[in-house]
Amino acid sequence: AKMPLNDEENAQLHDFSRWLTARGCGGIETTVRVGKSSVGGGWGLFAARDIRRGEAVLALPLRTLSLSEETADDSVHREYLAKISEELWTLYGFSNATPHGDPLIAIQLLLHAQDGAASEWAPYIGMLSRQRSAGWGWEE
Repeated sequence: AKMPLNDEENAQLHDFSRWLTARGCGGIETTVRVGKSSVGGGWGLFAARDIRRGEAVLALPLRTLSLSEETADDSVHREYLAKISEELWTLYGFSNATPHGDPLIAIQLLLHAQDGAASEWAPYIGMLSRQRSAGWGWEE
């Protein structure tokens, strides 16, 4: 179930919806809406109208909604990211073949968080949960 929002959450949600739309996401507000969920207290997607079986409800363009080596190359932090990337690969053996994932993505997100409101990712980072629980133990 969708929960009511306070003024701060409404402003945050408005910024996030505009951010998604500016990045080419389709279906936000017309097919689905982002809202506060009664399950776990986090954000979720809710149908904005009846949805037909097989209907595409949301378009998320990977290129504009992801952090990657390419976005690191385009980043204002590119020199730092190149250096840290090299060091991580040397120290820990990260590569495309390792199951550890790409630490460069996490580092980019941390740098965007550090940049605060000046970051192009600020609306997304603002939506991330501050809750430390993984959600285990939900009763619903």
